[in-house]
Amino acid sequence: HETHIDVADVVEIPDLTPPALSPQVLPIARRAWEARAASEYIGVMVVRRFHGLLVDVNAPTDLQELALSMMLQEQQHTALCVAAARSLGRSGSLSFSLEELQRPRTSATVDEQLIEMIVSAYCVGEVVALALIRHSIEVLPPSSYRDILRRIAKDEVLHGRIGAPLLRLVRSEGAA
Repeated sequence: HETHIDVADVVEIPDLTPPALSPQVLPIARRAWEARAASEYIGVMVVRRFHGLLVDVNAPTDLQELALSMMLQEQQHTALCVAAARSLGRSGSLSFSLEELQRPRTSATVDEQLIEMIVSAYCVGEVVALALIRHSIEVLPPSSYRDILRRIAKDEVLHGRIGAPLLRLVRSEGAA
């Protein structure tokens, strides 16, 4: 399935004048931004599932609202990455398998699914993603593309730090 995102509807896009890249580097940069966009869009689906699990376990509403905010951030990150890919000559269309987007529930209990998601997505996945973005920011030369990564990293700090406190909360004696 192909998804077309009109980035102007989602987030303010900075001026993305492509830098002078060699013919060998340009295709790599295009693919990298397109892969980043796909990863962020899958992140939207991950947070969507996370929010659903929080609702199912009747988590506090402030935590549910936090998940909704994180979902919007992932959507905005996707839009920024699509804009970067387009500025480098990509179409901006992303393709995914249906299974990749659906993030189906398993036969495990809702509590088990929530704990598995907290550990895999927020104690591991987002922590690694944040480290990779930070590394990219350090090694890329100054540009509006690096600025996009900085904007993403500001949000990803929350995504990368929420796992351990959530796990402690879930494991606390008073947790429902």
